[in-house]
Amino acid sequence: MADEITVSALLKIDKGFLKDQKNVSNLKVTQTGDGAVGGVQNVGTSAEAVALGDVSTPGYAFFRNLDDTNYIQVGQDVGGGGFEEFFRLLAGEVALMRIDLAATGVLQAKADTAACEMQYKIYEE
Repeated sequence: MADEITVSALLKIDKGFLKDQKNVSNLKVTQTGDGAVGGVQNVGTSAEAVALGDVSTPGYAFFRNLDDTNYIQVGQDVGGGGFEEFFRLLAGEVALMRIDLAATGVLQAKADTAACEMQYKIYEE
């Protein structure tokens, strides 16, 4: 089977002379596996693994920072305890993307200043 995942996204900016909009709707993506994992994880100020359950190869993912003040960094452990940030979620922000971990990478998250709640859903590749 193909095209099991449908992705839609809208990004709009209207600030002074800067006006732009990007709209993608009904992008069809094939999912090879059949697993998914998600929930709300309390993310501390030290890099910690994002719970992937039985998802061995992460694919498309949704993240949301539920905190009102602090940001969350999401990235991977590149070996030897080194954290490499992919992206940052400011308070209340969301992100939708495909995860691509290095062969030795472990998906991790780290909060700034104080622990934050992070909502997430990760679908197997």
